[in-house]
Amino acid sequence: MPSLPSPTEKLAFALIDGWLHYRMRHGNLPGLQVCLRAKGEVLWSRAYGFANLRTKKRLTPGMMMRLGSQSKSFIACLYLQLAEEKKLTL
Repeated sequence: MPSLPSPTEKLAFALIDGWLHYRMRHGNLPGLQVCLRAKGEVLWSRAYGFANLRTKKRLTPGMMMRLGSQSKSFIACLYLQLAEEKKLTL
């Protein structure tokens, strides 16, 4: 069972949420999903905008999306984490 967020985490999540709403309004983004996890636990998850602009279907946190070029950032982060843990040499 997920633990309740601390007051500091609640503030951080509210700031992230506000920034993402701003980016959606001013960045011409059709939709955006965010999930913050730590130690296998989902700390915060939100969806913004539309999954399909033509039908106006809204995004939900549980919808699957393609990563596209974002996977490069994830792989780079994974490599750095493994190197930090001495499980991989660069």
